[in-house]
Amino acid sequence: MDAQNVAQLQAFVQLCRAKPEVLHDPQLGFLRDWMESLGATIPPAPTSATPGSTQDGPTPTASASKPTPPPEPEPESSEEEESEESDLDIDMEGVIEGDTDPPPDMGDESIEVTEDMMDQSNDKRAEAQAAMNEGEKDKAIGLWTEAIRLNPLSAPLFARRASCFLRMNKP
Repeated sequence: MDAQNVAQLQAFVQLCRAKPEVLHDPQLGFLRDWMESLGATIPPAPTSATPGSTQDGPTPTASASKPTPPPEPEPESSEEEESEESDLDIDMEGVIEGDTDPPPDMGDESIEVTEDMMDQSNDKRAEAQAAMNEGEKDKAIGLWTEAIRLNPLSAPLFARRASCFLRMNKP
């Protein structure tokens, strides 16, 4: 499209935003039908036209019967969408149910991690891994959390704790 056509289209859209009753002009029936097919809701035509309302745009005449049909299809389409969704059978196998446990501690990202804190975090990480290998998942979660508190900037600690939560079937 050339720039002139785009400018004209922009002007028309601005007119429609300012005076949506313009869309009820019989000459624009094709546009109204197309917009409704895309799911747009066309505002109803004004019930009584004032003498000055036709100066700025096309006259919204012969459209008194048009406002009633658009609202009827809209509720039907929303009911159809709801019925389509309700007909779906969702396979819930392997879905982990929610729990009421408080979210795990995520550590304080604003702290400056020292060498000593990194060493302590690595020690907790090793303990947590050992607990996981022994099957003590609750203990491992606690140790991963302690390691995260010491070094909240270490993404692998979060990933390993998350892996442990998944093995426990917790969200």
